[in-house]
Amino acid sequence: MFHTFMHARTAVVDARIEAQEKGDRVAELGLTLIETLLAIGVGALVIIAAVTFYMQATSGTRVSQSMQQLQAIISGVHGLYSTQSSYANIGVTTLQKANVFPPEMVDSSTNPPGIFDPWHGTVQVASANGNANFTIVFNSVPQDACIALLSGATSYGSGIVSVQGTSGGAISAGTAVTPDTAAGACTDQQLNIVTYTVR
Repeated sequence: MFHTFMHARTAVVDARIEAQEKGDRVAELGLTLIETLLAIGVGALVIIAAVTFYMQATSGTRVSQSMQQLQAIISGVHGLYSTQSSYANIGVTTLQKANVFPPEMVDSSTNPPGIFDPWHGTVQVASANGNANFTIVFNSVPQDACIALLSGATSYGSGIVSVQGTSGGAISAGTAVTPDTAAGACTDQQLNIVTYTVR
């Protein structure tokens, strides 16, 4: 009988020890779950920050690229028409054949090839003011890029920059354009039409 009692007592002690070990494992699993959720939360914050940084960097790169493209078009047109008395009959097709547009702007998969800005909006070039000037139109410019482009308008020489094609959005490129003035002209979140009129 003593032996049965000791065996039963050992079984009870073993059961308590086993329950305690299971409880510790449950506690460990709970702690691991909390740590996992915390790690997922921190990881999500890091991803959000990286995406935000990438979007800002991409936007800045596109603005710089469009400014370089604009300068290349202006220089190319001036060189091509330097011996002409006007910009009569200027157009995208002629300028594309003369390689005025930087290669990254040209989509050769269409006939005639399409010309696109960094935001995938079409680019148009036409004569203006009785063929004395020409215009370069960037379509579908996002608001933040529009503000940056207009704020840098003084670097494009003489001419006028307008947004949405309205006279209310016209800004003389000979004067400094403040970001506040540019923000007042660039009212659409995604579809600002920026027109440069160049002599």
